[in-house]
Amino acid sequence: MINLDSLGLGPTKVWVSQSDPRLVNTIAAVAHLTNIPIAGMDVNGLGESDEESFIAQKVCTLMIHSLTPANAHILHRPDDNPTAVHLSDLYDTFRLLGTYLPSLDTLAFPSQHVCTIKPVDNTAFHSRSRLRHQLSPGSVAR
Repeated sequence: MINLDSLGLGPTKVWVSQSDPRLVNTIAAVAHLTNIPIAGMDVNGLGESDEESFIAQKVCTLMIHSLTPANAHILHRPDDNPTAVHLSDLYDTFRLLGTYLPSLDTLAFPSQHVCTIKPVDNTAFHSRSRLRHQLSPGSVAR
């Protein structure tokens, strides 16, 4: 399951701890090949996200967003409107996804593959962002 949320507020980010390592490594490789910037940005503490119900059912997920500590404050506020969107960043995200999504057909997942990511307990976190990762191909292999 690919979850797209809060796109265009800045360059493309991946919520690494809520994403399957194979999917993260693949999008990192595609970003490298297409020269589109991508980084890991875990946003624990901002509330529940749509991928959590899929994670609970052991469905592999990839959470794509553009949130950072500098822009997360606008979520669900009056300035959360089209003027907050950086069109060039949004376009780069769409270009990346346009190359990434077809590449998923080439991944060899074993038929018995079960994702083992655990949903984030957002009550345990007080900061808006706990981790930052620079993503590169193979950087998140587990």
